[in-house]
Parts: sequence; C-alpha cells; structure tokens
Amino acid sequence: MSKVITWDLGDNFIDNLSGFILEEFKRPDFDTSTSLSINPKRSRRVDFSNLACVFGGRRPGLFLRKSLSEKIKKPFYPPKVFTIDEFVEYIVAEPKLKLISDLEAAYSIYKIAAEIAPGLLNKRETFSEFLPWAREISSFIEQLDLEDISDSSLKDIEKSAKIGYEIPESINALLERIVAIRRAYQENLSKKDLYTRGRLYRQASQKIKDKDFKEFESIIFCNFFYLQKTESRIMKEIKAKGKGLYLFQGSGQDWSVLEKNFREFDSRFEPPVNKAASPELKFYQAFDKQSEAALVGEIFKKIENKQDTVIVLPQADNLIAVLSEISPAVDECNISMGYPLARSSLYALFVVLRRAQESRRGQKVYTRDYLNLIRHPMVKNLKIIQDPAATRVIVHKLEELISASQPSTISGSLFLELSQIESEDKIYSLATETLESMGIDFSQSQCRKLLRKLHQLLFLNWQEADSFSKFSKSLTEFLLFLIENSSLDKFPFNLKVIEKLMTLAEELGNLTFSDEPFSLSQIWDIFEQKLSYEKIAFSGSPLKGTQILGLFETRSLSFENVIITGMNEGVLPKLKIYEPLVPREVMLNLGLNRLEKEEEIQRYQFNSLVASSRRAYLIYEKNPAKERSRFIEEIFWKIQREKSQYLTPEIPLSSFSLIASLRKYQIPKTPQVIESLKAQVYSASRINTYLQCPLKFYYQYVLGLKAKDDLLDEPQSWHIGNFIHEILEETFSDFKGRKPSIDDKFVKHFFARMDKKFDQQLAARMRSDSFLLKRIIRKRLESFLDQEKERPVKRLVGLEEKRSSSLDFSGYSLNFNYTLDRIDELEDSSLLIIDYKTGGSDIMPKSFNSLKNMPLERESIKENIKSFQLPLYYHFISREFPEKSLNAELYNLRTLEHNQFISDLDYSQREKLIKICLESLEVIIDELFDSGIPFLPEREERKCQNCPFKGFCF
Repeated sequence: MSKVITWDLGDNFIDNLSGFILEEFKRPDFDTSTSLSINPKRSRRVDFSNLACVFGGRRPGLFLRKSLSEKIKKPFYPPKVFTIDEFVEYIVAEPKLKLISDLEAAYSIYKIAAEIAPGLLNKRETFSEFLPWAREISSFIEQLDLEDISDSSLKDIEKSAKIGYEIPESINALLERIVAIRRAYQENLSKKDLYTRGRLYRQASQKIKDKDFKEFESIIFCNFFYLQKTESRIMKEIKAKGKGLYLFQGSGQDWSVLEKNFREFDSRFEPPVNKAASPELKFYQAFDKQSEAALVGEIFKKIENKQDTVIVLPQADNLIAVLSEISPAVDECNISMGYPLARSSLYALFVVLRRAQESRRGQKVYTRDYLNLIRHPMVKNLKIIQDPAATRVIVHKLEELISASQPSTISGSLFLELSQIESEDKIYSLATETLESMGIDFSQSQCRKLLRKLHQLLFLNWQEADSFSKFSKSLTEFLLFLIENSSLDKFPFNLKVIEKLMTLAEELGNLTFSDEPFSLSQIWDIFEQKLSYEKIAFSGSPLKGTQILGLFETRSLSFENVIITGMNEGVLPKLKIYEPLVPREVMLNLGLNRLEKEEEIQRYQFNSLVASSRRAYLIYEKNPAKERSRFIEEIFWKIQREKSQYLTPEIPLSSFSLIASLRKYQIPKTPQVIESLKAQVYSASRINTYLQCPLKFYYQYVLGLKAKDDLLDEPQSWHIGNFIHEILEETFSDFKGRKPSIDDKFVKHFFARMDKKFDQQLAARMRSDSFLLKRIIRKRLESFLDQEKERPVKRLVGLEEKRSSSLDFSGYSLNFNYTLDRIDELEDSSLLIIDYKTGGSDIMPKSFNSLKNMPLERESIKENIKSFQLPLYYHFISREFPEKSLNAELYNLRTLEHNQFISDLDYSQREKLIKICLESLEVIIDELFDSGIPFLPEREERKCQNCPFKGFCF
C-alpha cells in the first residue's frame, strides 16, 4: 500500500476514506465484500480504535463516523479522530500548559515593546491605542513560529532594517528589535506556562522524534492542502517511523501546493482515476445582500434533497436574511458559522452605555446620551419593581421633562447631575398618575426607588471601574440583572450573546493585569474592540438537515447540492492585500507569501466543494461597486476553452414583482371637516400652507399634528429666527411711540441683553461650537443697528403686535389673526409695515404687470402670488389707517435687503393690485371649502425633503 494517495477533486472524500479504512484495515468480524458482519450473533465489536485520523477541522471526523456506521451496520469502535490542533497537543502532552488569551498576548507584547523598543509606542502610548499593533505583532510572531523561521533569518532582516526599508520609521524600529521582542515574548510564555498555537506547533515539531506512537497502527492525515513547515516536519517524522498515511485530493499538475506536498513526501505523482462527472453549474446575479438571500430562498425551495444541501455564506452578516428566506421550506438546519456579536441588539446597548459614560462632565451626565441609554428597549422594559410598565412610564416621563415637552427644573439642560434628576418630584407625580390610569398601583416612593436603581445599574456601578477586575464585576452584575429582570429569555439568540458576554467578563477578571489601573475610556475602548471580534455560535446537529457553513467549514465534505453566496472579489476570495504592519518585501524575504498562499487555499476549497457536488448554484452581486469573483471568471474561461469559442452563459438577474400604484394619495373632505374648516380662525401662514401643499395643511391644521420641539436638539433656523425676533421686541419696545435712538448706550444695552438671552436659550442647547453662532448673530445685528441709525423713521408705531380682523367673501366671512413685526411712521408721514426675515429666501407677490393678466387658477396663483402675507397685512392696516399712505416690506436681517410689496412703479395701481390678491385668496378659500376637491400632496422634491409629514405621504 502506498503511503501517499491522492483522489480526484470531484470524489466524495469521506466516502472514499471510510471505504479505504474498511478495505486496507480489514477486521476479522467484517466482510468488506458484502458490508455485513461475518457472525452477527457475536457481540464483539469491529475495532478501529488503534487507527488515528487527523483532519484540518472537527466536522469531517463526525461525517467519517457516520459513513463508517452506514457501511458496517453494527456497533463498532471508530478510529481515534483528531483535529490537527488536537494532534499537536497530543504530541506535546503537557496538561499544565494553557492557551494564552488574545488580550494577555497583546498586553505582554505592549509591555515588552515599551521596554525593548519604546519608539514603537510613539503616538500610541496607551494600551488601547497600541492594541491593534500588538495584535499584528502577535500574529507575525505566530507565523514565524508556525513556519519555524529561525532567529538567524530574522537577524538578516534586522540588518536590513538598520539600513532602512522604505517604510515608516516605527516599522523599521520594530524590525530592528524583532528577535529581542520574540525572545522576550517566548520567555514570558514559558514562565507563565502559557502557549500560543505557533509555539505549540514548534514544540511538537521538536518533540515528535521522541514519540513512538505505539498505541496506533497507522496515523492517517486526511486531505491536507497547504502545510506549515512545522506541520510538514511532524508528518514527515511520522512517515519516517512507518506510521503515516497521507491522503490528498487533487492533481499536482493543477495545484502547486499539492505538487510541493508530493515532493516533501518523496512521492511520485499518481494521476487519480475514475474521474467523477462534472457538476451542473448555475449562476445567478443579485443587486444587493437582501436580493442574494431572496435568491437563496427561491433556489432552496426547488431543491428536492434538502438533507444533502449546503448553503455557504462567506460572510456571516447575511445569515439572518438567508434564514428568514429559507425558513418556510426547511425542516431541519444546522448553522456552523459564527455570527458577529457586533450585529446583536446587546452590542447596540453597550455602545450607548459606553457613550453615556464617556460623555459625562464630572458628576454630570450629557442628557442626550442619558436619554438614548434609558430609552433603549432592553432598559426601559426592565422589571425593576413589580411591573416593567412602571419602568417604561418613568422613562417616558423623564424624556418629556428633560426635552421640555413639560416644564420642570430639569428641562432643556444639556448636562445634569443624577441627583438633580432624582430630586425632580414632577417625575414621580406624573408617573404615578399615568400608572394609576393604567390600573397599576405604584407609589411615588417606589418610583423614586426604581429611578435610583436604574441610575445605579447604568451609571454609578461603572464610575469607579478603573481596572479590568472592577469593570468585570460591573459587567457581570449588569448581565445578571438583565437575565433576571428582562425578557431576554424569550429570544434564544440573546441568551447565546449573554453567555458569550459572561465568558468575556470572566476572561477580563482573570487577566494577569486585571488589577492594574486604566482610564475608563481605555477600558471601554478595549472592551468594544474585543466585542467587534467575537462570534456567536449556534446550537445544532452537524449531521442532520441542511447545513449552513462558511467556506472553510466545508473542508473534506461533499454535498449533492451546493449554494454559494457572495461570489464577488473581496468576499470570495477574501484576501488581505495590504500588510498593515510588516511590509510584503520583508514577508517574502522570510519565505512568507501569505497573499498567494491564501488565494490558492480559498480557490482549492471552492473548487473541491463544487467539483464533488451534483449541482452548484453560484450567486454574486452585480453593481458598479462590486466585481464578479475571479473563481467564476475562471469557470467561464474553462467553458470557453473547452468549446473553443468566446461564450458567456446567460445569467438571470434577481428581480421582484412590484405593481406601482398610479393613484395620487388624497384625503377626502367630509361634511364634518368642511364645517370645522369654516369655523377656524385663519392666518396668512395657514393660507400659504394650503397654497403650497393641501395635504400638509390637512396634517397640520385639521389633524393638529406638529413636530415635537426637543430642547436637547441643536437649535434649528426657526429657533434662531424666534430668538432674533424676541431680542428686537425686548430692546426696541422702549421706542414705541417715538423715534428710535440708536446711540452707544442703547447698543451696549442691546448686546448685553442679547448675550444673556443667547446663553439662556441657545448656548444651553449647544456644545462647544455655540460661540461661533453667537459671533455670527452679533455680526448680523451690528450691521442691522448701523443701518437703523440711517433709516428715516419718524416714529415707531407698533412692535410685535397681535391683531384680529375679518374678511367677507361671497356667502361667508372668515376671521383672521396676524402679528406685525413692526410698523414705522416714516419722515414723510407714510406708514411702513415691516416683516423681519432671517432665512435665505423672501417670498412675495410678483409685480402688477405679472398679476393683471394672471388666470385665477391654483397653479397660476401659486406661481405669481406665492404668499398672501404682505397683501393681507397691507389690506388690514389700510382699513385701520385709510388716510395714510402705506406700504409693506420684507426686511432680510441676513442680507439687510428691503423688498417692498408695492414698488414705486406699481404704487399708482395699488388698489387694483390688492383687488387681484383678494380675488386670488377667495379662489383658494373656495377650493379649501369645496368637498369635491380632496386634500392632495404637491410633489416638490426640495420642499418635500424638509417636510415634517413626508413619512405620511405615499
């Protein structure tokens, strides 16, 4: 029997292997020609326990036992199955050794670098800042150990580094000291009886000479591909002992790695025979991740033998979407790939929890982050006392009070002490009132106790966490409270996340440096980095149902149906094009060609899986940002070569059937609505709203909806406009009935009031950039006051005056309310109505020549009248002062431009102009009261984008 055997890439490796074992290692109680026991009555089992099978991973061993069981059909002792990692541990056989955690390894390298090569810590002095580098250095040393790179080889690199590679100085500093760093790291591991995977492999490759493996008749190395130097040395040593069998799959002519393996084992290549039939290949195009998942669902639904089907997801982030698509058609499935913890709801909770801790100012919490944390669904639904509804109600009342939906001592503040929040009695009175209306008996003292417990859990417990041991304690307490007082147990996946987090909390508490002091920011940064790497394992049976696996979990396995998603460059193959730490030139000098190695490994795994299937369904995303995988391009090239013509298969593009409704969304005007509309008191802004968009008018003035003003939000333009209006009213009110005097005393008084008001109203809602807004407003108002000194004002007649009037139309009369920003009597005794504007555009009617031939229709009125504000102001004031010459204007406080309603050219036609405006207004009011014309949306993309009701329109 040859010691090195290779089978065709399209063969079922596990089936071949079980047959090989039964044939080559015949047992007296088993007849391989019939696959039946010779004497079924005998109780002695078929025994293969003195055989060892070594695989790259754990899963193939399970499938081997299943295959042997199906062929032997009676109880038997299976071969001893190892993963390669387990086999290496078996060789070293030192139970006291413990695998070092990644944080322990990183911290060890951090301390060593600080001592041996302090230049590496330049601009990354803290552990959290150095952590990504420490991980890269650890990974580099791991590769050196796995490939058994000697210190002498590294010294050549050190010499070159002293001359200087064309790389950052910090990298040269690392390479200059890499031997010392590696030795110090290895010594540290030895002292603490810790090991890394690379160190263990290196030890095994050295100890292998002393092992005789007398407990095994043969050791079968199953379907290995790329061999690290330490692996190769172990296998060759076992071959020299006459114990090794080496089973490969594929041709050395097709795979350079296999050719190298055959040379390593002094084996002449034997071409595989009985080449399997080529699988049926089908290709599909998707346009995004969700459509990829939808395609998987459609393909899976049509597959008959779902038990012998694998769905390969190169990226786990699409797992949930795929599960939801296949769930109607799947009976059993096994998921053997890790799902990123960072995509869980608990991770989102820890993100807002961290933000709430880090944004504190001393004992004060930033109220925006405070509310984001307590509003998180897992927090506000905690059963802290009696009923989770109590927590929800208290959280909602807190939000109302802090954001100033209801006035209180804590309203609108950006930063608050927890004690300030707890001492606001209005929280408890409002909460108990609401709970009572819900039929829940809950006292104010219970509310107070609940809020204090919430603060303890979310803030106080974390404030003193200045070491990993304290942080671990706070984290454990927090997780235990969630388990006992939340609805986590209703969602099994969350329990898996909690289990992983509890393990992580224990790991942090057991770190050798857990009692060393760290800043809270550092600890959270390290914790969040740790979470971003963690994966959540699913429970299931690896031998039952449809398998959902990553590419490497399919090693040595064969399936009738194979569905592979993510067939795009950068996903499959997924390659690390750029080395973030050690340059490619250095890696090549050391014989480490990771890029080429990774590409061939992934190509081999892909081809092996597809070749051994009957049908393979390959799905990729087609869009300008993503390129089709080179693996698919290689398949197309082979097809074209075989057919001797350039031919690309037609590939269906995923699509969804969507019937778009052409019906315009509309709200009918019922008799009750019409009656309500006629009873309302109107304003120019109401009429303008209806003119611009009837549907917006319906939401705002019929239903009474409005966007909530949250005092914790940054000030919007209308807040700034109101602020300026108010300061002008407060300061200019002293001039009412007389000529404004803009002297130095007034200017000083004006800006003192402005500064005080700004700090109270706007600065409290802003963070560090409030000074910039204040400076801009001050600059604008300085220019405004300079211009006011020059304006020919005789007397200030009115300021921010609220007035009422009415208008008579054919068959009905409407009441109007309006507020005049300012009325001036000019030196020529004429009156000027001023409407201040702080925005960028001033909307007013066009000239008389444009209006006189205007059709009295909605679209024409909207285009030409634009706004009824100045026409209505002019009409109402002209009735009050009929003997006065009158005009109105928009005064833009940003540009200091004055836009008159009636120009000098049109002034002689003012009566006709106003008549046109009032007739246009009547047309719009008639339409408003017309039950045959529903409330319809006006589709204007720019305006709709900023509309508070855009979510209601469809």
